[in-house]
Amino acid sequence: MKKLILTIMLCGLIFGQNQDSSKKDIQDKKGVWLVGMQTKYLELSTEQAEKFFPLQREFHGKIEEIKKKQRDAIKQLENDIENPTKADFNKVIDLEKKLKNEAATMHANFLTAAQNILNDNQMVKLLLMEEKIKDSLSSELNERKNNPRDMKRRLDRYRKNNRNN
Repeated sequence: MKKLILTIMLCGLIFGQNQDSSKKDIQDKKGVWLVGMQTKYLELSTEQAEKFFPLQREFHGKIEEIKKKQRDAIKQLENDIENPTKADFNKVIDLEKKLKNEAATMHANFLTAAQNILNDNQMVKLLLMEEKIKDSLSSELNERKNNPRDMKRRLDRYRKNNRNN
């Protein structure tokens, strides 16, 4: 069943690559990739996946709301950049503290709820997974960066863009 889920997700990614790469499409592809990676890495059963991923989507939605509030606060500070006051700056700092505490509480609540779905081994993997994903993506980006074919493509694109400017 896991293989079927992963195959369907990968097919969706492959066939979906011909669409516009709007921000929504990129987020959708990232979400599908994450679900596939987590299903495999955490060794989720179908029943676990059916319970875990809605919980995780809800958590990620709440975190996105917090990030939006942070971005809005920073934009407001940027708008007031000509005449910022210490009070404006302190207000942003206080909001930042509040939002980070809120995010930490949400994360703890998410992990507590996940304990009712995942076994102990899966919980440990879940906690370690974020760092593994970051390391994996970092390694992949470094490989692409150091790949001579990719370097040539980037150089060609750079030259083409500078000729048009």
